[in-house]
Amino acid sequence: MITVSSLAHKFLDNKGVYEGVAQLSGVPRAFIQKTLVGGRCMARENKKYHLKGKICDYDAVSLYPSAMVRLGGYLKGVPKVIDDANLHYGFLKRCDGYFIKIKITKIGKHLPFPLMSYINDKGVRTFTNRCGEYFVDKIQLEDWIEFHHIDFKVIQGYYYDDGRQMKLAPTMKFVALNFNMIKEFYKIAGCEKWKIKSYQPISEHFTYNVAGTEVLSMSKRIMNEVMAVADDNNIDIYYQDTDSLHINFEDLEKLKTLYHTKYNRVLDGDDMGQFNNDFSIEGCDEPYSEECIILGKKCYLDKIVGWDKDMIKHIEYHLRMKGVPNKTIYHSADKYYKGSVIDLYTDLLKGVRVDFDLLCRDEDGISQRTQFVFNKDYTIYTSQKFNRTLCF
Repeated sequence: MITVSSLAHKFLDNKGVYEGVAQLSGVPRAFIQKTLVGGRCMARENKKYHLKGKICDYDAVSLYPSAMVRLGGYLKGVPKVIDDANLHYGFLKRCDGYFIKIKITKIGKHLPFPLMSYINDKGVRTFTNRCGEYFVDKIQLEDWIEFHHIDFKVIQGYYYDDGRQMKLAPTMKFVALNFNMIKEFYKIAGCEKWKIKSYQPISEHFTYNVAGTEVLSMSKRIMNEVMAVADDNNIDIYYQDTDSLHINFEDLEKLKTLYHTKYNRVLDGDDMGQFNNDFSIEGCDEPYSEECIILGKKCYLDKIVGWDKDMIKHIEYHLRMKGVPNKTIYHSADKYYKGSVIDLYTDLLKGVRVDFDLLCRDEDGISQRTQFVFNKDYTIYTSQKFNRTLCF
């Protein structure tokens, strides 16, 4: 095994979690793959925010293992085509699982963090409140009905009715499924060898993508339940990053009570399926963010504060800027903002364009970071210039 994912997959296989579970290829695999959706990451209503007060980063404990335990087991048997007579929800409700294409005709409730999503023209998954055609599995559709109150029409799809292999929950280990595509070829520099990339024919490419899809869907249900309780009770959530959310510290107790009332489960704790505060400062109890700037997906700042046993205030910064390392963020803050990362993020919040030197060159032009460029012919050289300009 050369990857952790391969090792985890083999471990689960040895534990029997795939007994009776079919690997798929060809058209069924390609169709079901369209229902697979990764973690949702977005700011509330895709807007920018500058928050002050007490903000908590409420984090799900072991989200994917929790989803596997909640799921219980993978679908057994092979997918069956839904015939025309059964293209309705009454039939689907009797199935153990399904993967279908639907057309949403009405959305009864719009959410600040929508559950529906599509791939836009730039190849980016975008979450939306709009009607249209979507590929969904059983878990996703149930959540859309529960939280969005949708009306829909079933167009086509596959169903399972052979039960589940229930050895998954006791195993409690996450499987990351990788689907490698091969599509190009390059001559290797300095020799006569070639590196070849080609698309794996779907008729020969067998995977357990049904398992991966349902785990991801169940992980989102764990998040959806918490966020829906908040939304239904006017508790603001400002940002979600797959397995965590930003919420006002003062709203946590209310959220915990409301969640327990609705689902009869304890929300806060360290066990799987629960949530806890992800902010930490060594030697300080219950740190929180006293200032938060949210620019967009994977781009935000938290000024985290905490007090130690001698009541001395400690400050740390939690920075995220997709495509820009933290060292580069601090370098740009030193260069343009007298060391203030808050001023840097504030300008970005205002729409100011900020240039980031990813090599972190000093006044003499000497790089503090090294960036290698890997060419397709296997030659490698060191970048002399590598800048990114961001504007929100």
